[in-house]
Amino acid sequence: RKNFLIGPAGQREVRNLLRRADNPKQTIQDFQQTHSLHSMFAKAFQTIPKHAAKEGDDKVESLDTDSVLTFLYHLGVSQHEVHKRISDALKLNLEDEIRKVEGTEPLLNLLKSCWQYATTIPELRPVLWAVLRKLGSDTPVAVLERLGERGTDKATLKHKEVWHPLPPLLKRLVWEADWVKYMKNKDPDNPKEYLELVQ
Repeated sequence: RKNFLIGPAGQREVRNLLRRADNPKQTIQDFQQTHSLHSMFAKAFQTIPKHAAKEGDDKVESLDTDSVLTFLYHLGVSQHEVHKRISDALKLNLEDEIRKVEGTEPLLNLLKSCWQYATTIPELRPVLWAVLRKLGSDTPVAVLERLGERGTDKATLKHKEVWHPLPPLLKRLVWEADWVKYMKNKDPDNPKEYLELVQ
C-alpha cells in the first residue's frame, strides 16, 4: 500500500514530508519525481526509474512520459487531465479483464487489494463493483457483512455509496448475510427489533 500513495494516504504523506522539510521546494520536486507517472510505471513493472538508476543497471524503465507531458502542457492540456484520461482508460481495461477472469481466486485477491481504496475513493468504485458482480453468489460472507455495516446512527449503511449501485442479487445476499449476523444472538421468532432497525 505504501508503494502507490493515493487519496488521503498520499495527502498525509505530503503533509508529513513538508512538516519535516528544511527546503519545501526541493521536497516537492523530490516527491513529484519519485511519484511521477514514470516512477509509477517503474514500480508496477519492477524496473528502476531513470532518476534512481546507476551506471550499469540493466533494468531501467524505458517508458518516460516527461517529454510527452511537457509537450501536452504547452498545448494547454494539464497533467491532471492527462493522468485522468490514463486512469480512466486503465480502469475500463481492468473492468474488461475482470469480466474475462475464470475462477474466484484472482478476483478475491483483487477484492482484498481494492476494498480500502474503493470504499474511500469514488473513482475506484467501478473496479469494486465489477469484482462483486463477477463473484456474484461466491462473494465472501465477510465482504457481504461489511457492505451491510451500519453507520454511527445505526439506521444508515456505512458504505451506502458502494451498496446502492449493486445489482439485486448482491443486495439480496447482503440482506441475508446481515440478517444471519443479526439473528445469531436473537430469538428467531421475534424479528420486530430487526425490522425497526432496517426501516
